[in-house]
Amino acid sequence: WEEALQQLAPALAYLATQQGLWAQGTSPPLSAVFQNLERLFEGLAQIGVERIGHPSQPLPYQPQEHQFLGEGTPPPPGTPVSVRLVGLRFHGKVLQKAGVVLWRGD
Repeated sequence: WEEALQQLAPALAYLATQQGLWAQGTSPPLSAVFQNLERLFEGLAQIGVERIGHPSQPLPYQPQEHQFLGEGTPPPPGTPVSVRLVGLRFHGKVLQKAGVVLWRGD
């Protein structure tokens, strides 16, 4: 775990600093926050964490990886859906299903 945490430490330190600045009323650039979040995900990937989907990305509905957020019953597997909430997987095990709605092509 120590090696993995060393990979994550810089991004966590920057995010903690940016959160502290925000708490003091100084808004760090949003792009810097997102860059550090991306660094955090790169470090998490080293230990087996991966995202399920990207916002507004169309993909086929998979009930084992997706939580349908739309009204009514979930669509059949393979139906095009759009990611509204990114999910997380750890070494292939779903930790948080991606929240999805029906894809509307927009």
